Amino acid sequence: MGALSSQRKWRFKVFIHWYNLRCHSNQWTRDVSKLRIKSYCRFMANRAIFLDRDGTLNYSYPQGSKTIPPRILSEIVILDGVMEALKKLESLKFELIVITNQPDYSRGKTSLKNLLEINFWICKEIGIKHTYICLHDSDDQCSCRKPRNGFLLQASKDLNINLNESYLIGDRLSDVQAGIASGCTSFLIGNKSNTVASSYIGVSSLLEATNLISERELQLG
Repeated sequence: MGALSSQRKWRFKVFIHWYNLRCHSNQWTRDVSKLRIKSYCRFMANRAIFLDRDGTLNYSYPQGSKTIPPRILSEIVILDGVMEALKKLESLKFELIVITNQPDYSRGKTSLKNLLEINFWICKEIGIKHTYICLHDSDDQCSCRKPRNGFLLQASKDLNINLNESYLIGDRLSDVQAGIASGCTSFLIGNKSNTVASSYIGVSSLLEATNLISERELQLG
């Protein structure tokens, strides 16, 4: 009887709820409209700034014809203008996401613990929460190592990112190739300042790229 009584009470509550909705149909329509708007806003895609790490956010060290990342904590040096640039980008409501190739682990030049610790301290210093690290070497032919865009596609799924309304900023051609393949407007640091190539924009620094993005956002309203 107790279970049956509870069921009847539940049905009675449902009936009363339905009756109240019918009696206040106009208010119900307005409430549903608000709910739809809120739901739409909740599931709207975010926009992101995809950032290379070494040479874009922090200093990378020359070694022959190439550069290498910091391998101990004392070698971490955040580049001039980075903090100012990131604050501007955050104010524009972009998700900030680091996409970085770190093959030194695969090459036996550092431990995974050390590599992750250095990445943690860099991102903590500059206040970035989202990082995607490719540990593979170029011979591994993985989908996540730039210039392939596997991690950009993964980030778009994980964080609900609209790639066509997002940007990528890096200091290597492989960075911008990944951005272009994903449909992102891409900036190459170290090229002639504010040079527009066929597929990317050359800038002198992260801050210059940020200022150009800010100007574009203002124009778009």
